[in-house]
Amino acid sequence: MTIQNKAKLLRKYRNLSRVLTTNNNMDITFSGTQAYHVPGRINLPIGDFSDDDFITMSMGFCDHELGHENYTNSHWYHEAANRSPYLKGLLNALDDYHQECRLIADFRGTRLTLRKLVELCKEKGIFRVLPDEAPVPMYVQAWVLFKVRSYLEQPVSDIFNDTDKRVLSIFGPKFYTDIHSLLSTEVIDGLVSTEHCFNAAESIFQLLIDWIEDNKAEPDDSDSQSYSSDSDDSDSQDDSSDSDDSDSQSDSSDSDDSDSQDDSRDSDDSESQGDSSDSDDSDSQDDSSDPDDSDSQSDSSDSDDSDSQDDSSDSDDSDSQGDSSDSDDSDSQGDSSDSGDSGSSRTTSNTTDDKKLSNEEVEAIIQALDEYDDDFHDKLISSIEEMAEQHPIGQIIGLPIAKNENSLPLSSDRLIDDNLRGIISRIKNPLKRIFHDQNYVNNSLHNRGKSISSSRLASVVIGNTKVFDSQAIHRSPNAAIALLIDKSGSMDDSDMKMANSVAYSLSTALDGIHGVESLVAYYPLRDQDYVEHLAIVKSFEEKSSIQSFNIGSFGGTPTAEAIQSATSLLMTRGEPRKLLFVITDGDPNSVKDTELAIEEAQALGVKVFGIGIRQVVSGFKDTDFHVIDSTKELVNALTVGLKHAFK
Repeated sequence: MTIQNKAKLLRKYRNLSRVLTTNNNMDITFSGTQAYHVPGRINLPIGDFSDDDFITMSMGFCDHELGHENYTNSHWYHEAANRSPYLKGLLNALDDYHQECRLIADFRGTRLTLRKLVELCKEKGIFRVLPDEAPVPMYVQAWVLFKVRSYLEQPVSDIFNDTDKRVLSIFGPKFYTDIHSLLSTEVIDGLVSTEHCFNAAESIFQLLIDWIEDNKAEPDDSDSQSYSSDSDDSDSQDDSSDSDDSDSQSDSSDSDDSDSQDDSRDSDDSESQGDSSDSDDSDSQDDSSDPDDSDSQSDSSDSDDSDSQDDSSDSDDSDSQGDSSDSDDSDSQGDSSDSGDSGSSRTTSNTTDDKKLSNEEVEAIIQALDEYDDDFHDKLISSIEEMAEQHPIGQIIGLPIAKNENSLPLSSDRLIDDNLRGIISRIKNPLKRIFHDQNYVNNSLHNRGKSISSSRLASVVIGNTKVFDSQAIHRSPNAAIALLIDKSGSMDDSDMKMANSVAYSLSTALDGIHGVESLVAYYPLRDQDYVEHLAIVKSFEEKSSIQSFNIGSFGGTPTAEAIQSATSLLMTRGEPRKLLFVITDGDPNSVKDTELAIEEAQALGVKVFGIGIRQVVSGFKDTDFHVIDSTKELVNALTVGLKHAFK
């Protein structure tokens, strides 16, 4: 990792958070090992900033999530999730298109970033042709995903074309036609909100449910009923009758010069099985019938001077299954009636071969719908985190950021001074003077004004009319400040009381200075899984509450990791001056990493100050570091430090 690459990326993210969203409080941070998006914050893990793939995927993830921050209405996601996880997946695919389309329209530069993200997703297998063993509903979801992304001119048309062919093969021409009409170009152009995406997803979801219902096998169509015995002068079962002079069973009768009704008839010396009939030396095909010595199938009749109704019958050497008949070397399908020398006709079905879904197949599809969890965002996050885990040895991993909920009740253990008003007043006045003294003047030239710049007069002869000098004084906002407080186990109650009092006094004083925003965080905070976090007790633009600063001590001293996280928070701010105060009582877990973290922060333009509680602390050799033995000494330490910072 190089400091320069990280600085460039963080600056770009800061600009993105300001430009691409309407949320002025949007934070983009680098911390921990996890990527996530919650309202108001996008976090990316610390990775190898010299790796082009990591930067490409991080930038694409950032742009994509900023699109959701701007254009997505989460209400419809809750609505879809309450219906079915699969419906939510369809909505996600369509809403991703919707928000990226609007983001590209509003900010043209994001088109290239998102295209590179898709290309990288193809390389890493996030976007790919589904394997043959994939659950049936996955093909519909993939078809939707790649169709709208192809329409957005992203490089997935090859995957969509393959998926499109598979949808036709699996679901049949009627379903194929219907789904194309449900997601036509006119419909895609109309996906201008999350609600419109929900309506389109709902229609496609219902189409899939109807297809399942239409293709369920009827109980009579089971193959288990196709087993029968064949012999001359034997009784025939499963809706057929065989041989001359034989009894007719299952609603049918067969004989020469007789009419056959209810499902089938067989000619002389023929065997009848499972609702179908074939005669010797004849082939039976879908929806056709032949006169003498021909096979009768599916609602057709064939015999000398006889009519056959309701299904078909089979003769020697034929197998019959579920409303169909097979003759020698032929397959029979369909539910239509044909007469000799007539053309062939059939009704359009939702499947290519009119096969019905078995109970097992239906159950597998329903289970796939109920257990659907194929989410593009999860795959993208996993890839980013996987790359972050491959960071170079020695790289600092910032602490994950969390909202503190572990402050102690003031009524039980009070670890903060009772009366701090005097300290706050003494801190506020010198700080206000220091910051206001840093107001800067911007000189510019105009066509009109009251003061002429003598150095520009000579350029009038060549047509330059901008010779009038003007000055603009920029006062505020001009500073963003973060306070880090060490709450490690080495801090006893008296040390914590001093640290808490210092943090609260400084934060409250800064709140009273117009143009200055501050954040206060304690480290480390351990969760129930013993994972250490950076605990935010006061965010930017939030007022200080004394209750939040009543914090006890526990844990180690991950100062380097805390500085890393605090720096990423400061880099999201638009103020030109950024300051970081670290209040600690002892040496960090790693002196070397602390020095590196401070070096990186300063390379990014963050001024770092160290305040030691009663002792000098290692790792702060390149900073303004002051030791204080009481809260009262804080005023002098801050005054001296800030004056050095603004020289």
